Amino acid sequence: NSRFSIAVTHLTFVVATLVASIAQTATKVATTNSITGIAVAEIITMLQDMGRRTYSFAALDTLEFLRRSGRLTRLQASLGSVLQVKPLLKMHAGMVDMERVRTSKRAIERLIELVSELAPLEALAMVHTHALQRSQVLYQHAQHLFPDDTLPLSEEVTPVIGTHVGPGGVGLVCVTTR
Repeated sequence: NSRFSIAVTHLTFVVATLVASIAQTATKVATTNSITGIAVAEIITMLQDMGRRTYSFAALDTLEFLRRSGRLTRLQASLGSVLQVKPLLKMHAGMVDMERVRTSKRAIERLIELVSELAPLEALAMVHTHALQRSQVLYQHAQHLFPDDTLPLSEEVTPVIGTHVGPGGVGLVCVTTR
């Protein structure tokens, strides 16, 4: 049951990060196509297609905030902290799945692996919860994944989401090519 509660909380995280992270790409698609005279209905279809090709991955740095929000028991959080467990969330098409990895370094490596498996990418963005330094480390490892050597969009999630997942979380949101 706590896994379900975590999934619900992180579904909110997905929606917030998805909107923030691909808004720039979606706006570019919509603007470019409206200028070229494509009908609004067709632009909406294109954006819906982009949504189906969007994947979000997030590595949380601490279990404490999941415990505080009631998503984990004190025992689960304490044991996970001792073992350096880092929850890794995988989200696509309204489905949320969670992996557990040990150490922050392994969490970053696994994020890169997951996104690499989806390449080639149309767009890639980074998200973080008050973790600019950690997101820079993620960028250094993920730099080769960014399409056309573009500068990454990097967004800090809202304080409402940050309250539930805590500081130090980083993630990648990507749109696969057709």
